[in-house]
Amino acid sequence: MKKTIPVLIIKCILVFIPLWMFFFLAKMMPLYYLNPDTLGAYWNNVFTYTKQSEDYDVVILGDSMAAQSFMPELLSDSTVNLSLAGSTPVEGYYTLENYLKHNDVPTDVFCCYMDYHLEDTEFTWDVSNIVRKFSLGQSYEIYKAMKMSGVDEIGAVTKDEYWNDVLQYTFYLPSKYSVSVVNTFTENRYEANQKLFNQITYRAGRYCAMTNDIFGTDGYYYTDFEVSPFKDYYYQKIVQLCAENNIKLHIVKLPLSGYNAFSDEYIDKVNAYYDNLLGDNENMEFDWFSEPYYYEWYWDYYHMNQHGSKAFSLTLKNTFPDLFGDYSASPRQMLAINDDINIENIPAEVFKWIDQKDYTVLLYDNLQTDDDFSGVYVAYFQYNNQYLQSAGVDNLYYVSGNGDTIDNLQIVSNGSGISVTVDGNDTTDIDIASVGVTMVVIDNSNHLIVRNEVAEFDLNSVNFMNWE
Repeated sequence: MKKTIPVLIIKCILVFIPLWMFFFLAKMMPLYYLNPDTLGAYWNNVFTYTKQSEDYDVVILGDSMAAQSFMPELLSDSTVNLSLAGSTPVEGYYTLENYLKHNDVPTDVFCCYMDYHLEDTEFTWDVSNIVRKFSLGQSYEIYKAMKMSGVDEIGAVTKDEYWNDVLQYTFYLPSKYSVSVVNTFTENRYEANQKLFNQITYRAGRYCAMTNDIFGTDGYYYTDFEVSPFKDYYYQKIVQLCAENNIKLHIVKLPLSGYNAFSDEYIDKVNAYYDNLLGDNENMEFDWFSEPYYYEWYWDYYHMNQHGSKAFSLTLKNTFPDLFGDYSASPRQMLAINDDINIENIPAEVFKWIDQKDYTVLLYDNLQTDDDFSGVYVAYFQYNNQYLQSAGVDNLYYVSGNGDTIDNLQIVSNGSGISVTVDGNDTTDIDIASVGVTMVVIDNSNHLIVRNEVAEFDLNSVNFMNWE
């Protein structure tokens, strides 16, 4: 009998080893198994539960529209976008609460939720839980808020199933994680997830669709505005949390395309709700950017593409100059802007991205016309005070985002092309045989060649053709 007890214990241990390994993998190695769609929430969770090496003056909360529209790379190096796709004031409140527990208090919070995320009880329950966004205490608060506001179900989870769901996520049980963890062995997610995680880092939390697609001309006539008691409760908690920490709160309603319209009743309801929510607190304001945007600045009914997001972020800089500062960019911001430039489909827009930043654009003129290229540049490219200058090689010119020279560039010309090296780090070749204008975009802060493309030009048209 004495010999069988140790054997039994060992067998029990061996039986549970797979479960312990499962728990360890699920808890300690999320980048190996998480679906890429949850990476934004995971990054957000890691960030808000961690003491950051630098303080952020501006924190942005909101849903996918806020994630899309607020661009920290254009706003300031002290801005972080903690918006989550599909989220509501529920996640917004706990995001801010978690951030404040581990970091210094920001001066300003911008908060932005689209109507359809306010009118019902849905929120990102499964996504937030799989990355462990809510503590047990916070889960209890959500449960009390459900009971208080008469909510019977969130997503597919009823009040009766609520704690069963919470505990399964809390202890990383296979019922919630098995499919994802199995994918660890059938798919190589780690490399792609790590790359995406790093991208979200240098974009200061901005995780959204990177596109310049255009949706079209459809619009909507807004006639009614409602906020469910459940969402209103958490909106009030955001207001209270900001008031307690002396944070200036800006609740923002984003611009929509000109194909949308609002009834007088809708406008009155929106203004009345936010006036009541913010009360007479002088440190809080509701900003409705009601001026319509071009439909070409949207890739679906509500979400701006990069052109719209750039326009809105620059509007914010002009609206809050003391908060967002000048137009220069840190090396981290420029890494994010590099991504913006790499999906840019209108070459003239590149010069807006680089404005007052440490970029150089080389332009090689092979239009094969008698037109003076300086006149072509002024007519089709020039933005603000970005003047065209000779790069010392026939038909090669440069434009500086911030007025610097090109002393950091080594330019070598031979019979077949031109070689360009930035700070001895990154090299590219210009194909002088390609008809059109070759544009080489150089990030001087990070010593990178960002883009080398030929753009075709129709001098009979006022429109510059898209990238090849």
